[in-house]
Amino acid sequence: MILIIYRLKDGWDNKHTLSVILKKDKTLGYSFYSSWQPEGTPQALSNLMLKMELPVNTRLFRSVKKLAEAITFVLETGHDRIDHIDIIGQDFDLPDSNSLELTVSEAIAMLNDLPSNQKITLKI
Repeated sequence: MILIIYRLKDGWDNKHTLSVILKKDKTLGYSFYSSWQPEGTPQALSNLMLKMELPVNTRLFRSVKKLAEAITFVLETGHDRIDHIDIIGQDFDLPDSNSLELTVSEAIAMLNDLPSNQKITLKI
């Protein structure tokens, strides 16, 4: 299911699209292509020249809007600028944060997906 579509432009006003896709296992996938039409030429995500990694785990986000904010933050570190954002998907159906059980390695992996200036509350 497509959650968010980013319409981007590079420094020469060439149009690109980044689609954020929710997979069945509740992880995120990305489709990046030239133009603002689905028929555009596929591009490598590395062409965005991001200084941070895009999130791949949905556990950190309570809604598509919060996810969009995090992805926008990451995209702003790259080469292309955001022209328009379409939020298409519905809110995630995630467990209450108090009932989320993780191993230490899973928690570290999730923390690595967060922007470095984001604050979190940890209860043990």
